[in-house]
Formats: sequence, C-alpha cells, structure tokens
Amino acid sequence: MLRNKYSTSGPRRRKCLAFITCTVFCTVSQGWIPSNERNAAQRRRDLPTSVTKVKTNPFWAMSSSDLKDDRSKRETSSNNRTPKMKEYDKNSVVSRLHQAASRAHLRQQLKDAQEATTASTKLHREGPRLASLQKLNTAIDLRLDSNRFPYNSVSSQVLQAARDPMIAVVSHNQQVAAHQQAVAATSVLFEKCRQVAIVLSKSLQKDQVTVEYANRIRRLLKAMLEEDYHPDAICFVGGTSTGNKIADADAGYIYFRYLCACQNISLDGIQFILEYTRAEQGAFQNVVDELQQKCLPLWRKAAFNEEDEDYQSFSTKIRRRLRVHFSIVSSEYHLCQLNDIHVRSPGQSPLRALGGWMRVSVDTTWAYQYSTTMLPRQKNPARSFCAKHYKTAQRLVPALHNLRGVVDNREFFQRDNYRVLVSARRSLVTDMEKLYHRQPSLKDVHKLCSDDGKPMDVILESALLNLGRCLDLVRPAGLLTGIVSSTDWSLALTFLEQAVQQICKACDPDEPLDYSDWGSLGDLTLASSWTAATERKS
Repeated sequence: MLRNKYSTSGPRRRKCLAFITCTVFCTVSQGWIPSNERNAAQRRRDLPTSVTKVKTNPFWAMSSSDLKDDRSKRETSSNNRTPKMKEYDKNSVVSRLHQAASRAHLRQQLKDAQEATTASTKLHREGPRLASLQKLNTAIDLRLDSNRFPYNSVSSQVLQAARDPMIAVVSHNQQVAAHQQAVAATSVLFEKCRQVAIVLSKSLQKDQVTVEYANRIRRLLKAMLEEDYHPDAICFVGGTSTGNKIADADAGYIYFRYLCACQNISLDGIQFILEYTRAEQGAFQNVVDELQQKCLPLWRKAAFNEEDEDYQSFSTKIRRRLRVHFSIVSSEYHLCQLNDIHVRSPGQSPLRALGGWMRVSVDTTWAYQYSTTMLPRQKNPARSFCAKHYKTAQRLVPALHNLRGVVDNREFFQRDNYRVLVSARRSLVTDMEKLYHRQPSLKDVHKLCSDDGKPMDVILESALLNLGRCLDLVRPAGLLTGIVSSTDWSLALTFLEQAVQQICKACDPDEPLDYSDWGSLGDLTLASSWTAATERKS
C-alpha cells in the first residue's frame, strides 16, 4: 500500500524529477545553498591566524587550487626521489664497466687537483719536460743564445765548441762584419754609418799612463793609420783612481793627442767625449746619452743635406734609419770579460746600453779592437807569475757577476762558471806549491810585496782560502747534488769578491810608461818595458 501511495510512474514521475533538478540548480546558482568550494573558503576564513594547515581528506579535492598544489607536490617528491637502480651481478659486463669508469673518473679528479695545486695548467709548455737540473741548465743556455741578435752575439755552436773566450770575441767580430756587408747592400733603407770609438782606460799609477793603457790607445791609432778607420766620435772612459789626482779619461785624451801630433794625423770633424765613470758603473749608458744629445742631431742634419738623388726621392716616402757602429778598444782579457758577461748574463751586461736606440730609429752594432800585453816567462819570471794570476782573477769576473745575479734573484747559477772557479783554484794551488818548493825561477816572488807592505805569498794564500770557501759553498749547485740556501749564496759572493780584489790589487803587473816610449807606436810588452827600465837604472 505504501508502495502504491509513494510510487509514481509514467509522465508523473518524469515531471517530478525535472522539478527537483530545476529547484536544486536555482538554489545553488543563487547562493542559497553553499557549494563545497564555498564551504571550504568559508571555513578557511573562519580559522584563526595561528593555524597554518588544515587537515583534509587526501582523496578529496576542495578546489581547483588544491588540485594544482597537490600536483606540484607530487612532481617535487618524484624529482627528489632517487630512482632505484637495477642491481646487476658483480661479475657482469655492466658492473665491470661501471667500476672501470669510476676508477678513471677518480684518477682524473686527482690529476686535476694536482695540476690546480702546482698551477701547471696556466703555463704554456714548449718542448719536452725537463727531468733533471742538468737538462734545465742546458735549456736555459739554449734560450739565452736564441734571444740574442745574430750580429751582437756569438753562436751557440761556437761557444760550446770553443771554451776559449778569445775565440768567441773573434767570432763576434766576424759576424758583425758579415752583418755590415749585408746592410750595405740595402743602402736605400739606411743612412751613412757613423763610427764611434770607445777607449776603456786602465787605472793610472802615480798620475802616469801605464804600459797597458798606452797599448790600448796605440791600437786605436794604428787602426786609423793602417786600417782606414775614420771615427766620427772618440770617447775616453775612466774616472779618477785611488791615489791619483788626474782622471784616467783626461790622461788618455792627452796621450792620444800627443801621438796624433807625432804622426801628423788630422782630427778635424771628430767629436771627443770624456766620461768619468767606469764601464761597470754605467759608462756606456752615459756615452749613449751624450751622443744622442750632441752628435745625433748633427748626424741627422748632415744626412738631410746630402745631395743624393736616391735619398731625396726616397725621403718623401719613409725616413731612413741611421747606423752607428761602436768600436770598443781595450786589452784582450778585458774584452773577453765583457763579451762573456754579455753572453752569459745579458741582464747585467754593460754593453746592453749600446743596443737601446731602437726608439730613435738607430741601428747599432759593436765590435772589439783588442791590444795584447804578452809576458815572456824567460824575461822576468817573477812578474810573469804575478801577471798569470792577475789574468786568472780577471777570468773570475763573469762568475762574480753571475753570483750577484743569483743573490739578487735575477738569474740561475751557471755550471760553466763553476768550472771556471774549479780551474782557477787548481791553477792557484799548483803555482803556490811551486812557490813553496823554492824553485829558482820563482825566488824573486818572495821578495815582492804589495802596496800595503804585505808579502805576495801571504796575499795569494789568503785569496786562495777565500776562493776555496766560495767553491765549497756553491759545490752542490755546480755538481747538481743539492740545494744552496740564500745565506750560502751571499757568503759565496762575499768570499769571491774578496779573492778577486786581493789578487787584482797585489798581482797587477802594469807599470808607468817610460818617457822615452811616449812617441812610439809599437806594442810594448811589460817584460820588455821592465827590462829597458832596469838597464837604464843600472
């Protein structure tokens, strides 16, 4: 009965369902009954501010924003979740490849860390790696030889094949002559070559020109007479030595004028420069500055006034370079010393100033004019004994410059200089043994004394002791067996300076020039000068 009362069928049932649907739609659209989204928003507004999280059913979405938040959370969690790798057998191919790749990656990381520590990745390597200090020394020598101009240096082949410094000087002169011939073929690019002679003085003795100094000046005069040498400027270099009142440059200039007057040599058109400092004190730089101020403008002006059609047509296009050739006049051992310093220690070379004219469009070269002072042993053995040790001390000067560069952290110690130290010490020891055995030819050496009144053998023994101490300090670096500390380098430099100073001061065989030889142009040997002086005294 109930079923019949409430049940509907047919058209009546369909009308009821339509009515209910319309009623619900209108109620929701007009806001009379809140929807799930509005209920959720209302509840969020009613919550206190301290509540930051609402516990909801994770399976139901309260709104579209909730769906977006839930989607982003799922993506984030899926990204953070590490995927589970598939496990393989340890002996499988995949496992072995993975282990090999891991080991290779570890080795690469260790290599990168080591290179970053040593900063080797920032260096540009050229050539093979150097495995020893000996190879490093050889590489440094080759680099020094390659950085020099071909006409201002000695080739590495000649330097290595011949240890004699005099052969190096002669080879340098030959290379300069070949360079001048090549430049003369391109005369359109260069102006007339200007010749400058630089006479290096020898210290006066009692304000008098010595035999060795006179031979240097005579060498220049012979070049003017016999070799058709016409200098545009002549420079005399030398200050006032200890115990003298006349500068070495002034005395050399006076003696040169006297010889020119005796030989009727005209000096018209020659500029004279007197420099009162030594080569080691910047004399060459001062000479260059003086030439740039006084002579260079005159040479430029004379070049522009030349009536040369080729020059006049070419000067409108490009300015030609001026050539200046320096002739350094001195004794053979002194020139060998200068050339050796320039080859081995170019940063400390006094000749470096001669090549610094590039900024004023000047092409410079230099050559050596040497004079000899041979000492025959049979004439005066005692003086020959002293002269031998004097030249030995002069051969130590390049090693002295190298040690100064090492102490100042400007260059490496060179093994060739170590060999020079060993050779000099061996020579001194051998001669001192002969002296102590009282050989008849050396009996007069015991009578010789220095200017201070000390016996010659005592001074040589002290110099030998200082040289031995220096050699002991630098032996680890010379034999490549150890490291020398900075303190030991400084001590070695001090000992070597004392040894060279003692030998040069006590064993200098030079003497004042006799008045009867002032007008002579022949090369006088010290032995012949001493013999003549002895005969006149007797």
